[in-house]
Amino acid sequence: MKQPVDRYLVALPRGDGKVFLSWRLLKDDVPNLGFDIERRVPGGQWEVVSNNPVIDSTNFLDETPYESEYGYRVVALATDAREPSFPVTTDSGAEATIKAVDAPLATPGVDTQLVVAGELLNDGRVAYVLRSRRAGTVWLFAYRYDGKLLWEKDTRLPASGGWDGGMLHVPFLCWDVDGDGRTEVAFHSFSGKFPADRYESGVQGEFLTVVDSETGDLVWEAPWPAVKPRVMMTVAHFQGLDRPASLVVLDGTYARGGYVVLTAVNGKTSEVDWRVEQTRPAGHNLDIGDIDGDGVQEI
Repeated sequence: MKQPVDRYLVALPRGDGKVFLSWRLLKDDVPNLGFDIERRVPGGQWEVVSNNPVIDSTNFLDETPYESEYGYRVVALATDAREPSFPVTTDSGAEATIKAVDAPLATPGVDTQLVVAGELLNDGRVAYVLRSRRAGTVWLFAYRYDGKLLWEKDTRLPASGGWDGGMLHVPFLCWDVDGDGRTEVAFHSFSGKFPADRYESGVQGEFLTVVDSETGDLVWEAPWPAVKPRVMMTVAHFQGLDRPASLVVLDGTYARGGYVVLTAVNGKTSEVDWRVEQTRPAGHNLDIGDIDGDGVQEI
């Protein structure tokens, strides 16, 4: 059976038994593709509630027969098959809201400072990685799209660093860095117990760690290429978009004297591709793009 197409269907109560539905077009959708809107009560059969296929938009306002909890899905009327989206559930009797997802975290009480979205389960659905403080160190928590905790990692780095006490010494990202078709999570980590309560400068035992986004299993580790408490990290395809990526770390954001170091680490081999030292200030920009149109990206 063909898997449902993830159109990121959203169902929002609008009051008086009405539900507003919105979904996305996909890259391969044909022009004038029609959609049926299907609704069911929990455990019931799907029923088409749109009088005619929706063709000129990707939204629909449903007026339910009575206020209750309903499941919804949109079905793309493709030429070769009916392709349903993943279903969503909402209560048509609830107050009007623009809240698309509301999933309680499995780790209440932690101080979360940043959320990064990524396709952690490799199923076409966006999930989330949170950077948080817990018990004096920086932790990463990976969640499914519905809020279920996938895994958690203690980076073993101090929970505060730099002049502002933030967590900018622990950058992280979600990407298929090694080109195997699965998403990875890359982050700064430490082995053992860090020798200080605050991160002010690098020490021996720091790593650039890459784990499988779904399981949290280690893919590879390499020496961390920076020493400052404020760093940035991004991903770039310096050998072409169809080749494994590189992880680029900028060391020296706000560094006194205007001295920065850029290091590119190969996402497949974990070896350093190149390292550039520059006498200049660095701010909040670490921009990647194929600016000269040669098929590979530049920084």
